[in-house]
Amino acid sequence: VYSLASLTEININSNPVTVLFDGIGNATHLEILKVDSTGLSSLNGIGRAKSLKEVHARFNVLQGSLPYEMSNLQSLTILDLSDNNLSGQLPSFLGDLAALESIQLGSNKISGSLIDFSTLKKLATLDLSHNSITGTIPSTFLHSVNSSQTVFVDLSANQISGSIPSNLTRLDNLSIHLKENRIEGFDPALCQKTNWFDEDVGLYGCDGILCPKGTFNYVGRQSTNENPCAECKESQYYGSTSCYSSYTAKTHSSLRDVSSSASSKSTNPGIEIRGTTVPLFSFAIFFGFLFVI
Repeated sequence: VYSLASLTEININSNPVTVLFDGIGNATHLEILKVDSTGLSSLNGIGRAKSLKEVHARFNVLQGSLPYEMSNLQSLTILDLSDNNLSGQLPSFLGDLAALESIQLGSNKISGSLIDFSTLKKLATLDLSHNSITGTIPSTFLHSVNSSQTVFVDLSANQISGSIPSNLTRLDNLSIHLKENRIEGFDPALCQKTNWFDEDVGLYGCDGILCPKGTFNYVGRQSTNENPCAECKESQYYGSTSCYSSYTAKTHSSLRDVSSSASSKSTNPGIEIRGTTVPLFSFAIFFGFLFVI
């Protein structure tokens, strides 16, 4: 299949096939790769597909760190590897992929410090939620993003500490989700960013960013008139989503994550390859199937 001259897109989401990237370098026009929920276990070889613009590989069994060969994907705009078992630290080479607009690595086992993504001018979506990222948010975080761009960041359910950098006030349309971390405060100037969180900050002030210490609600901030930040003496950090002891809150959060993962597994099964006509027999051989006609 990778040898097909006009191959531009592979979409085999939600099919129990064996996906290997041997020979993917031959697909010189391949731009979109969709392999969600296929049982994919390795990204070895993917760095040879230098024309790739989108990689979607959610709900698989990828393990270990992101391979350095992915630094060859200089045309990449979307990287979605959420809901895998990736571990290790965030690789610095992500900051070298200048075309990136969306990075989604939520619900993995990534640890270490948060990198600042300060060189990515086009980054509009960054989801690193439900990992084990520690340390503080760098003061240079998102430094090169255009100030008028709409930006969505989800760092929820990590172990991030400290405060929200005041330098983020330069961004006019930011939603930065930080519930279930160890945030201890932020500059009141952030509360003047009335367009943040789709104008929630304009309506609810600081509570539209995070519920303060000693309060909570189920999303960690106020987003409607019906869900104000309620008193909770046990809440030690900004953005608490439950009023329990730390141990009980962690248990409830884990149960909620399991339920959410089970209910969200994805998409309608189907096989789609764009840019060319693929004989069924050829496709069957590539993926190791035996068809009896």
